[in-house]
Amino acid sequence: MPTPETTPDIFISYAHEDRDVVVRMAGAFEAQGWRVWWDRQIRVGSQFDEIIADNLRSARVVIVLWSQHSVRSGFVKDESSRARDAGRLHPVRIDESELPLGFGQIQTMLVPNGDVDSQQFADLIEHLGAALEQADSSRINEGVMPPPLRGKSRQSRLMQPRVWLLPLVVALVGASGYTWWRSERCGEAVNLVVQGKDAIDNQQIDQAMVRLDRAVEICSSAPKAWLYRGLARVSTRDPELMPLAEQDIRHALMLKLDKQYQQVAHRYLDMLEQVKQGRSAVAVLAEPPSPKGEPMPEAKPPDAPRTESAAGHAPPSKQPVTPDPGAANEPRPSTTSVRTPRVAQQTAVAQIFDDNKDTRIAATTALVLDQKTLPEIVPQIIDEASRRGDNKSGVINSLVLLQNAGPKALRAERERIEPLLQHAERSGPQSAEQVARVRAAMRPIVYIQIGDEAQRLFATRLQRDLTEQGFEVPDIENVKDPNKLPASPEVRLRDGSSRGGGLIVALQIESLGAPKPIAKTIKQARVERDTYEVWLSRAMCMERGEPPAACGR
Repeated sequence: MPTPETTPDIFISYAHEDRDVVVRMAGAFEAQGWRVWWDRQIRVGSQFDEIIADNLRSARVVIVLWSQHSVRSGFVKDESSRARDAGRLHPVRIDESELPLGFGQIQTMLVPNGDVDSQQFADLIEHLGAALEQADSSRINEGVMPPPLRGKSRQSRLMQPRVWLLPLVVALVGASGYTWWRSERCGEAVNLVVQGKDAIDNQQIDQAMVRLDRAVEICSSAPKAWLYRGLARVSTRDPELMPLAEQDIRHALMLKLDKQYQQVAHRYLDMLEQVKQGRSAVAVLAEPPSPKGEPMPEAKPPDAPRTESAAGHAPPSKQPVTPDPGAANEPRPSTTSVRTPRVAQQTAVAQIFDDNKDTRIAATTALVLDQKTLPEIVPQIIDEASRRGDNKSGVINSLVLLQNAGPKALRAERERIEPLLQHAERSGPQSAEQVARVRAAMRPIVYIQIGDEAQRLFATRLQRDLTEQGFEVPDIENVKDPNKLPASPEVRLRDGSSRGGGLIVALQIESLGAPKPIAKTIKQARVERDTYEVWLSRAMCMERGEPPAACGR
């Protein structure tokens, strides 16, 4: 039996064909200060099954590496079943093999080829750190002390007490119960943040919001929970959620994010500011993030005084965030140069296929936020997605961009889009769902509602303009009572319809001189094609007030 000094933190179950992957991953785990056990450590003459069973029972965390080899291994499935039943199994896929029966419902992380330099592996390290902390908390609550701190682990553990201190420690556990409970809850929040981030990357924004809302609820001191909830809200493109997104991101900065994630937070604040000012969010990707909000001391430029703007933000000390398209590409103080909008867009399209998850999320979000220029880069999106069809995350991001590009741009490239859709449709349920949404966005329909014949000319001109943009617009409906219309014009999206299409409709209404419409979502069964309703305001084109020119008066 392992002694307290030899108890493994991590037990790795794997197929011997994947030994090279295990060597790399075990070395990286040990660099964290964790004791790792795998079957290379069996001594000659030892009883094979007994040693495996002893270490499997005593390990604080059990990792199974699912691969094309291990899914066929009876030994691996037996070890995994025992760890699953004990509540200590943390599955990791190193390829796209289908999981064995009985394991499909367990949250499984993907680390392609066991690449220890990838963002996926960094997420795994974070996940395991939280799992080990939870294991410590559970053991202390049961009156069992965790093993002593080893090596240079970044995880907070308790030092092994002397034997004579054990009764005192056990007595104090009850008084400290809340502290341990909170630690365990925050460990759960870390796992939820990892899952939420994965969901954002896979464009499953509703699922991301559920997980990140829960993470904030159970551990309000976790800065990444606030940060990624803010990013998820930005990804919805719902105008009503943008102020809340900004609040979340700023709150994350107040909770002292580490420097890497401070940069992520400032970049998104820059994007939101650009959108407010009607400028390009993509341009932000080509620039160093500006020190907005409440940055930590290390985030301040050491020799650059901060100057508050009228909006209460601190602008960059030497250069504005948004490049001047007509200006020369002068070097900035950093190593990044100002790029033209076109170059910034091309770079962003390439970044949606990046290996780094945060880079992919930021690039996709920025491109989607740039609704006015998105249709122009549809050919490049198709080229890149067709060339890199094996990059599943990148293809999903491409499909999301296509959904928001508008029907006119999609129909112009229909012949080139179709092979991409057919390929993506075979790549799994997540891709197939996004393919269905692209098809729905190709043939959207808009219903226009008026309350009085005085509004018909405006509605007819809107019908013409939307038809030119590729929307189907049936006959205008007169509800014959202005009081049934809202106080402000509205664009109502049937559930599942692209927000990009809704924004194009809203822009067409504004172009005719009407006030900016309010976007609303109608919760109902999803439709096979993007469907929108336009409701003019009750006062539009009526006698009172100054009517838009398109009203004909």
